[in-house]
Amino acid sequence: MVRGTRRLSHALFRQGGEEMDPQRLNSLLAMMEEQVKIMTDLRALTQKKSQLLVDGNLDELDILLRGEQALIWQMGKLEERRFRLQVEIAAELRIHASQLTLERLVETVPPEYGPRCESVAEKYGESAKALMEANQLNTELVQQAMAYVDFSLQLLGARGPASAQVYSAQGQRDSRDGKLRRLDNRV
Repeated sequence: MVRGTRRLSHALFRQGGEEMDPQRLNSLLAMMEEQVKIMTDLRALTQKKSQLLVDGNLDELDILLRGEQALIWQMGKLEERRFRLQVEIAAELRIHASQLTLERLVETVPPEYGPRCESVAEKYGESAKALMEANQLNTELVQQAMAYVDFSLQLLGARGPASAQVYSAQGQRDSRDGKLRRLDNRV
């Protein structure tokens, strides 16, 4: 870009003495819109994962987890690029990158970018919240499944309670120490 043209474009995007490059702003908003799409896809997978956890369908869960990992990797790459843009825009605005929040961005953008920026900020927040809630549900389902597995193992004798009844090989009560014996794990 020619130096004079760059100054002119910066002058057009001044607000309260702060400057913002429209190309960077467009890139940031496009990147955040892409992140919203990925979060929406992740949420759909998370909901499917919930059903698979309830059904105990481990084969399909494994396949779904691979797809989820690919989306998470893609999201991580977008996040790295978004952060670089955030640092650049914050430098233009003469603030620290950590101070450039979505709210501050909405307040700072030129008026013609306001509606798009507000829409992206709203969708981003909603998607992040919905994904967090879905992940919390899956965390609880996994914890319940682990508690069930632990309980089952205790019943099978891996770590039986001290008050459990123990029987001898002949089926008679064994009064030794009241603990269940471990299962023989030899192959």
